[in-house]
Amino acid sequence: MAFPCPPRDLPTECDPGPGCTTDPPTDPNDTCPAACELGPCSPEERATLSRAVRVAAADESESPRSHPCNCDEIEFQASDPNRFFASFTKGLLHNALGEVIPGPYCNLLRAIATANPDLFEAVNLGCCPSCPPPLPSGLPPELECRVRRRMLENPQAAYAFDLEGFDSHALCLPPAPKFSSAEEISEIAELYWMALARDVSFTQYASDPLINQAAADLQLYNCFFGPTDPALLFRGTTPWSLDGPYISQFFYMDTPYGAQRIPGRIRTLQPHIDYVTAYNDWLAVQDGCDREQSACDDVPRWIRNGRDLAQFVHVDLTFNAFLNAALQLLSPDEPLRRCEAAPGRAVEFARCLPYVNPAAPFEEQFPGKSKNQIGFATFGAPHLISLLVETMDRALKAVWYQKWAVHRRLRPEEFGGRIHNGVTGAAVYPFDGANFAQLNATLLPAIFTHNQVNNRNLRRFPEGGTYLLPQAFAEGSPIHPSYGSGHSTVAGALGTILKAFFPGEHVILNPVVPTDDGTALTAYDPDGDPALTVEGEINKLVDNVGIGRLFAGVHWRSDHQESIKLGEAVALSILCNQRNLYNEPFEMRLRRYDGSWVRIRPGQVCPETLEGEPGSCMPTRTSFLCVGPEL
Repeated sequence: MAFPCPPRDLPTECDPGPGCTTDPPTDPNDTCPAACELGPCSPEERATLSRAVRVAAADESESPRSHPCNCDEIEFQASDPNRFFASFTKGLLHNALGEVIPGPYCNLLRAIATANPDLFEAVNLGCCPSCPPPLPSGLPPELECRVRRRMLENPQAAYAFDLEGFDSHALCLPPAPKFSSAEEISEIAELYWMALARDVSFTQYASDPLINQAAADLQLYNCFFGPTDPALLFRGTTPWSLDGPYISQFFYMDTPYGAQRIPGRIRTLQPHIDYVTAYNDWLAVQDGCDREQSACDDVPRWIRNGRDLAQFVHVDLTFNAFLNAALQLLSPDEPLRRCEAAPGRAVEFARCLPYVNPAAPFEEQFPGKSKNQIGFATFGAPHLISLLVETMDRALKAVWYQKWAVHRRLRPEEFGGRIHNGVTGAAVYPFDGANFAQLNATLLPAIFTHNQVNNRNLRRFPEGGTYLLPQAFAEGSPIHPSYGSGHSTVAGALGTILKAFFPGEHVILNPVVPTDDGTALTAYDPDGDPALTVEGEINKLVDNVGIGRLFAGVHWRSDHQESIKLGEAVALSILCNQRNLYNEPFEMRLRRYDGSWVRIRPGQVCPETLEGEPGSCMPTRTSFLCVGPEL
């Protein structure tokens, strides 16, 4: 017979009831301090300290900045009030040249200027009511149209506030290259070559004829700022990203996810099939008509070429690659200690953090760490993972402000339409003369032939060839402006967080590369190249994620290179805001993407810029002082 459990006399409003007190011991140093509530601070002191921490963080986060742009929208609209050909207008209604109808675009500008939610709802989107091709769904026409029409992506995120890190409006990007600049043509030339080279295996770059032709051609553009060595073509420029294989080693391991495994191989796309290469299709896509991705490859493959990399960043949630890298670095290697589903890399925590990584080999741990504690909510795995996710959201808000409220840079696919109309004589645009002549002499004939073959294969016979930028995604770019890049901003931010937690000098052993068909991995022969390190492969991961969007044809090189610095600033501001939140003495030291060193520690100006690599650890606090904290 079961007896009922007597009700418990629960205290209300944190009152423990008679015979018990919440007051801390009178002198915890002279007695065994048994009590309900233990700690150095009284509730009043804790409230005062908490407010002081928040005020100090808010004070250092408020740094007003001016936000210059390239003035294209102002200058070209002044010369012709009905033309906005140098601005991002995708998703609105366009004329036969793919130039936006002025009324809907001006409505969008008014909504952005006022931040009035009702005005955003009143913006006239394109595509409907003629929304080709119709869905065989039997849905009412207005609902079917909404299914096929893409919508503006989150312009009101530009106005969101945060309670941590720099306010999104306090960070800036330099002006994007002007529509008429030599740099703009140089960047579109790289994107045309990347489109043509999507199916070339990265391991073949040094010897591939197309890659060598691209490298030789890009050297002729006087404002191209990427590498031009064939073996290093289409790479980023962060420190050590030019070392070793093109793809970061963090892509070439199954990721431990507790009792589950995140496979390293991906579902990618079939080769030699590009999109938005027919002019009528391009027009519909500019109006915001959606397209389904076709020609998917059902064979899982390791990332081996530009098309694979583009597909990874097509359907990821922006942070995926960095979550995977964190889980690999945190998790034990063989033998599996707790029946985890997959081995990790088991890398120790950075030298001046307070705790060891319990999954890393004991002999690899840095000296001076706690001998009887490990981290969890602070300086442990949950701390790192939560930082990655919260930093991602703040980075996106920062770049969304730049996208919508400041720059509104057109997407490369839009510029490709201007190129097509300029070459065919349908319209006149102020292209940079010398670089446009180079583009027209060598590269555009190859693009015309490529698009002609692609349109024939996709049964778009009437279209013939075009000079449009071939897209890896059927729908083309997202419906938000190009500058800066959301992926690159998040990559720059999350790479910074990873570098704050793990020692950059740790060597990654037994590097691998995929076979040319991507179905297997083989050992990488460094052949005298420098060893691959955690910092170098994190930097490479940052570049892989951002440049993957260039391989897709949806971003420019300057979008990526400037945005990783924006993301880094977001991440450093969050780490600086949090530096006075912990009881443990600690110090974070990391190298920026420009190669300079910074240090983050409690009670100091943050981040400290250092000359050269910092020396020994310099923690400045051993415990909280509850009265009059010096922050």
